[in-house]
Amino acid sequence: MTKFTEDEERRAGVATASRSKYKGLSLQKSTGRWQAQYCGDGKQWRLGAFTTEEEAARAYDRMSLWGELNGQTKRGGLKLNFDRSDYASQEEDIKAVPTREAMVISLKKDGAGRATRGVKPNSEDGDYEDA
Repeated sequence: MTKFTEDEERRAGVATASRSKYKGLSLQKSTGRWQAQYCGDGKQWRLGAFTTEEEAARAYDRMSLWGELNGQTKRGGLKLNFDRSDYASQEEDIKAVPTREAMVISLKKDGAGRATRGVKPNSEDGDYEDA
């Protein structure tokens, strides 16, 4: 039996019961929501809990982009879950957020708005409606 490291599993797109195939995520077993986390300034920042793994991965990416655009990325440079071109239209708005704390608050609001109980995705336009 071959044993893979966490990074090898992530690169291969393998998700385990509580580990995501994306960087910076973990599954909250009690709620079934995906928690996005980011390390910066020697601290771990919780970016919010999201309904889907992809939403959480995109929150992680936006936080990572904020760090690079504002000169806060250190060793290893920028590592995103999705292609950077996915965020081209958002870069100016992301860079305009003045502090890391403000960016975290913004991402948490995104997560809270999309991960509230009693709502479901509307298949027609991708927005959310009452369940």
